[in-house]
Amino acid sequence: MASFKLLPLLLLCLSSPFLVVPTSSADVSPSTSLVSAGSMCQSAPDPKYCRSVLPTYNSSADGYFYGRYVVRKSLSQSRRFLNLIDKYLAKRSSLTTTVVRALEDCRFLAALNMDFLSTSFQTVNSTSKILPVLTADDIWTLLSAILTNEQTCLDGLEDTASAWSVTKGIAAPLANDTKLYSVSLAFFNK
Repeated sequence: MASFKLLPLLLLCLSSPFLVVPTSSADVSPSTSLVSAGSMCQSAPDPKYCRSVLPTYNSSADGYFYGRYVVRKSLSQSRRFLNLIDKYLAKRSSLTTTVVRALEDCRFLAALNMDFLSTSFQTVNSTSKILPVLTADDIWTLLSAILTNEQTCLDGLEDTASAWSVTKGIAAPLANDTKLYSVSLAFFNK
């Protein structure tokens, strides 16, 4: 199981960049060349999943469009996950103390993820130009932290809730969110 958790990060390290070009100038205009969703998804840990989350109404778009799209979609998913955690926390009287604490940790991490994604989206949505390397590195760091937060949440729930049925209700959305965040990270890979 531990090797499965590291596979997406290993694949990301080996993949090629799409949205970042080594430059010190923020005034560089992007290439106007269009790229298919399939080409964009070649660097994603799960290319088939990646293609499934990108819009089908655009047969080709520039990399900036796809990057903004997937970060916006990730932000939307993070809101849903935070709402799901809140739904379970509303029933705290029927849960054990350790489960409530694990959920509270997940809620804190999910709120951080929303902040990180909001910051990332504001940055990529504010320009149609190539991001300066340091800015792209900052976004990459935030997106990496999101994956770490997701795994930390899941680990905490699994450790405290071996007989708790809600873990199953959270594990599936968490796994799907992690896949989506991996796509976002792949698009900003160095």
